[in-house]
Amino acid sequence: MPTDSRALHTSRSLEDYFRTAVADAIEQYDIDGESDTRWYISRLLTDYARSSRFFDDDGSGCALTPLAEYLRRSVEAESDAECRQHLQRLGDVSLFIAGLFSGAISRRSVGLDYYLSMGSGAYSSLADAEPRSSRDRALRDIFRDLSVNLEGYVSAISTIPNGNQDDNSLFDLLDAWHRTRDPALERRLTARGVITLDTSGHTH
Repeated sequence: MPTDSRALHTSRSLEDYFRTAVADAIEQYDIDGESDTRWYISRLLTDYARSSRFFDDDGSGCALTPLAEYLRRSVEAESDAECRQHLQRLGDVSLFIAGLFSGAISRRSVGLDYYLSMGSGAYSSLADAEPRSSRDRALRDIFRDLSVNLEGYVSAISTIPNGNQDDNSLFDLLDAWHRTRDPALERRLTARGVITLDTSGHTH
């Protein structure tokens, strides 16, 4: 998560922050990928920095759906569009968590390799699927790039958070806030550069 408070004033400045940060990180790792992939990743990080977009609302409150559940939903989907939606969510969540919380998940029962495998597989399936719309065709090369170079992109993204922050405690803090909506936890998240929104989309 960005720690520069200037990046939190508006969604536009947050997007600018991630666009620059992603470009710098990918250049540092010298990844030979698609230029559109940088755009996709920066938009994803901007979007998921808002907690209401990152977490799912299952009717009982916001929670993070297990990756295996997204995979199950894609297999049982009743349409190609629904299948693509779940696969893209699976890939995007894998990329986001593996990139920004790599230190945290390396100390958990499910490690980084699991997120890389699930994310790469999801993006590969999307890239191999017959495009059904102009949007599918536009995203196809991006998904193929992500499926092939996901580990490199994740490594690059992992350099974006402040190295002095404990991403494990940040991950736990974010999870605790979603369970309790404690204002004290919210203030601590804000101090760490995390934007929290309620289900109506209002910034806290």
